[in-house]
Amino acid sequence: MKENLSERFKREIKKNGLTFSKVAEHCNVSKNTAVSWGKGAKIPASALAALMPYGFDVYYILAGRTQDEDQPIMLSPEKVDLVDTYDALSDGGRKRIRKEIDALLNYEIDNGIARYHCRKKPATPPAK
Repeated sequence: MKENLSERFKREIKKNGLTFSKVAEHCNVSKNTAVSWGKGAKIPASALAALMPYGFDVYYILAGRTQDEDQPIMLSPEKVDLVDTYDALSDGGRKRIRKEIDALLNYEIDNGIARYHCRKKPATPPAK
């Protein structure tokens, strides 16, 4: 059975260890008003915003799913293979790969051949 907004609201109250009294206090409303939200009354956006610092997932309350579920990360098979290979390496191997990638990216940026650059580490001064 699919939950409705008021059921998700009550679930968030429980998940975050709060009571309707505490919700009312955080939203500057009466306890009866907070209870009415749990029974299906419209919840003002200002109340939802006031509850966010207490761990309330407003997106879940409104949409019935978390933001992560709504925006899956899609990688090409080639990128999945690269990540799997990287994950299989030792810490030392990973460190070497990151160093090589940084050097290659800096080279391509310096020579105008990188497709784009998301970062560029400053050149390290030569050892004395």
